Amino acid sequence: MKVLTALLTIALVGATAAWAKTGSFTYDDGSSYEGEFEDGKVHGQGTYTWSDGTMYSGAFESGLPHGEGRLTWPSGAMYEGPFQAGEMAGTGMMMWPTGATYEGNFTAGRINGYGMLTWPDGLTYSGIFVTETIEGAGMLMWTDGTSYEGDFVGGSIDGSGMMKWPSGDMYEGGFMGGAPNGEGVYVWATGSRFEGMYENGLAKEGTFYVTDSDGRELALHGVSGCRRGLDGRASRRPDVASAGRSETKEIGQPS
Repeated sequence: MKVLTALLTIALVGATAAWAKTGSFTYDDGSSYEGEFEDGKVHGQGTYTWSDGTMYSGAFESGLPHGEGRLTWPSGAMYEGPFQAGEMAGTGMMMWPTGATYEGNFTAGRINGYGMLTWPDGLTYSGIFVTETIEGAGMLMWTDGTSYEGDFVGGSIDGSGMMKWPSGDMYEGGFMGGAPNGEGVYVWATGSRFEGMYENGLAKEGTFYVTDSDGRELALHGVSGCRRGLDGRASRRPDVASAGRSETKEIGQPS
C-alpha cells in the first residue's frame, strides 16, 4: 500500500482560510476540504474529498490525518480506525465491496500484526500477518466446520499444524505447500489411525492401527499408500489479495 503521508498531506489554503477556525476550501483540481484550521494548516476535525470521490473524514494534525478517522474509496472500500502522521496505524477495520472484512492491526498504512480476515464465502483466518501476507501462527475456519491451526509461510499452510473435519477425522503433523508432508498422524473418527511419513499428501510408510471386535488394537507395519482425502482444503492458499487488498492502493494524490 502506498504510504498515505504523501497522499494525504494537505496544503495551506490561503491567507483568509489560514486565520479561520473553521471553513471550507476547494482546490484547483476539484478536491475540497471542510473543517477546522489552526495556524494556517488543516487541524482538528474535518473532511477532505478528492476529485475522484475518495474521502477522509476525521481528525487532522498539522495538515495530516492523525487520530481516529474514516477513509473511503469510490469502489466502496472503507477503512475506519486510527491514523498516525497520515498513515493507517493501530487497531482498525477494513471493508471491501466484495464483502470481505479485516479487523486487526495496521502498521505504516498496511495490514501487519495480529488480525482476523474474513472472505466473502465465509472462510476466516485469525492470526499473524507480515506486511499483508499470512505468515506465522494462525487458524483457518471453513463454514462447514473444517479447521486448520498451525504454521503458515507466504500465505500457504506450511510447517506444523492440525487439521480437523466435521466428520471427526483429524490430521496432525507436518505440512508443505498446503499438503501433509513429513511425519504425521491421521486419526479417523472410528479410532483407527495411521502414524508415519507423508509426501505431498500421500502416506508413504508407517503403521496403521485398527481395533478389532474384541477391543484389541492391531498394528499393520510398513503400510504405504494409505491416504484419506483432504477434500482439497489443505492445499488452499488464502491470501489478502483475494479478499480485495488491491482496493487500498486506489487513492490518488491531490494536486
